[in-house]
Amino acid sequence: MHIGTRLKELRNLKGMTQAAVSQGITSAPHYSNIEGGHFVTSQDILVLLAKRLSVPIGYLTHGHATDKKITVLLRQYEDLLNEDRLEEALSFREMHEKSFTYIYSLHQELYFRLLRSIEFFKGKNFEAFGQYYIDKIVPCIGQDTLFNLNTFIQEKYNYISGLYYYINANYQECIPLFVSVLKMNEDPLLHARLNFNIALAYFRLLHYNDALEFVKKAKDHHLNLHNWKSTADCYNLMGVLYKGQKDFINAEIYTLKGLHIIGDTDMVRQARLQHNLAIIYKEQKRLSEALDVINSSLALKKEHDSDDLFISYRGKLIILLELKDVKLLLKTIELARSTCITELDRVHLQVFEGKLFLLQNNYPKYEKYIQQSIDYYFKLERLDDLKDLAEELAEYYAERKQYKKAYELNKKCILALKNI
Repeated sequence: MHIGTRLKELRNLKGMTQAAVSQGITSAPHYSNIEGGHFVTSQDILVLLAKRLSVPIGYLTHGHATDKKITVLLRQYEDLLNEDRLEEALSFREMHEKSFTYIYSLHQELYFRLLRSIEFFKGKNFEAFGQYYIDKIVPCIGQDTLFNLNTFIQEKYNYISGLYYYINANYQECIPLFVSVLKMNEDPLLHARLNFNIALAYFRLLHYNDALEFVKKAKDHHLNLHNWKSTADCYNLMGVLYKGQKDFINAEIYTLKGLHIIGDTDMVRQARLQHNLAIIYKEQKRLSEALDVINSSLALKKEHDSDDLFISYRGKLIILLELKDVKLLLKTIELARSTCITELDRVHLQVFEGKLFLLQNNYPKYEKYIQQSIDYYFKLERLDDLKDLAEELAEYYAERKQYKKAYELNKKCILALKNI
């Protein structure tokens, strides 16, 4: 980060051109080089630019002067964020807004911005987090200057960049950034969180072995720290990963461990674990047990106003399809309809409606509903959903000797598998 970055930001905030800012102070080409970091300009010019841009003179002339008071405030702000005392962190930042508005030191201002972005992220304001990252952080750090910054800033920047890539589903980019932070910081809690984040990223990439390696590390850290809720999350993810590997015995073992460690201390987590256990039982063809457990999960979610009711209704519909219980399928589809939040939820539900038509021997509607869902999954690149559904419809067409349609669907299956 250099003073030119700050000048450019101030100029853009004022809606001024380079020519307008530099007029009567220096030539436009020279000013352009100052903004680009190509020249270190004189203090006299910076004083005049500060007056032109209506900011404190020191904001442009003392960019390398560390302020001890700001150092203390930043540490206090960071401590509140690290301890997840979000409301206190927000109040603290607002209380010291005057001190944080014009931080003379370029490095200290960058560090404040990195902390501010963490506040956005921890507050789950992901849209604001992403915009702030692009507008306020990325322009301050180029790849050629990153390694000239101190380790604390490098660590925070890599961590926040990793979070940015993660929420934008760019998992390949976020993993090496998180791994780099692990090498820079020995804090056990941070290691626990980052190992879990890396495991989630590998899970999204369907790299189950890699994900298991990192989630086990996260679990060990959380156990040592006596973070029982986070340990339960690790066991839950381990169960999901073993299920993905078709190792249903270990999937059940670790999901039950999660349920045991969480007990009645967190009913939302208990509901999530029960949901996953029901799906494991379904895969083991223990359908009666699966139905009981998914009903228990749904009851807990309703009691605690969960915002992911549809996920468990979807799980229940999967079990009911295995049972071929047409009457209960009809009833559950209608109940699930009211819990759909996104267009994807509605398409998932359409799949079950299509499969219900097949059970009722209504073949034209089955073909229509399933084909529409496949087209939607293909458009959104929902590869797992696409592969499974296209395989099913291809087999259906092959049994009816409609080989051309079966062939076209198999091509989509092969494409999905290659991409997976």
